[in-house]
Amino acid sequence: MANAGKPLTAFGRQFYGELRNQQSICGAVLAEVVHEHARDVPLHTHDVAYFSLVLQGLYREGDARGRTLYGPLSATFNPRGTRHDGQIQEGGARFFTAELEESWLEPLQRQTMERHFADRTGGPLLWLTLQLYRNYRSGVTVSPLAAESLLWEMLATTARWRDDRDRRPPAWWLRVKEKLQEQFREPHRLGELAAEAGVHPVHLARVCRRFERRSVGEYVLALRVRLACELLRRPELPLAQVAMETGFADQSHLTRMFKRLTGFTPATFRGQLAAANRRARSPLS
Repeated sequence: MANAGKPLTAFGRQFYGELRNQQSICGAVLAEVVHEHARDVPLHTHDVAYFSLVLQGLYREGDARGRTLYGPLSATFNPRGTRHDGQIQEGGARFFTAELEESWLEPLQRQTMERHFADRTGGPLLWLTLQLYRNYRSGVTVSPLAAESLLWEMLATTARWRDDRDRRPPAWWLRVKEKLQEQFREPHRLGELAAEAGVHPVHLARVCRRFERRSVGEYVLALRVRLACELLRRPELPLAQVAMETGFADQSHLTRMFKRLTGFTPATFRGQLAAANRRARSPLS
């Protein structure tokens, strides 16, 4: 892979890759970072906290936790002081990033922030980041209120409130999650899932809400919509087929649920991806 070269800077911050369409709002800097080819990203430290969403390509990141491969629709949060290196895989990659001034984190000092938070399975952080990206790409000035609201919600998903409760999910819930992840296209009943796990349905619902911050139904819906996002990257697939392959009743059902989570309709999302890919390939963008 090619050497990453010197980092680029935006508003005093360090970046590798080409920065495009930077927007500064409410103490946050939104931008796209484009790597047109495979390359090595050398070890570096980030001076500010930031969110990142992989829009296209594969990125392998290495830090003290080991090496992790991130594909399209992977959303992450890294606090100030994050130190890592990486590899942009063949074909290049494109990211949407949101960097935060320290003032964003000051109200959260009484909470425990994860050293690193990754959402690779269609959790709340992905949908919130996609909605922020929608506003960012809308072609008009980002609404301060909309951006602030989404960024606070994104931070809330990565925060861990201090309490005396067990922070580890029970083993039976991990088994339920595994089943849902493997069979999310199929219809499920909460009572049947609870009976299989050997717990009361109310207890299952509460555990899901506590550890996933959403209901069981919302969890399954997110898995379906995430797969739909993947399939929408294939322009030859009709929307009706995408709906069928992701477990929705029909195209109309897909459209309603997709927009509810992402803020886009499936057609608009597909169009945004296509337009962004054209911009990424254009030397004038």
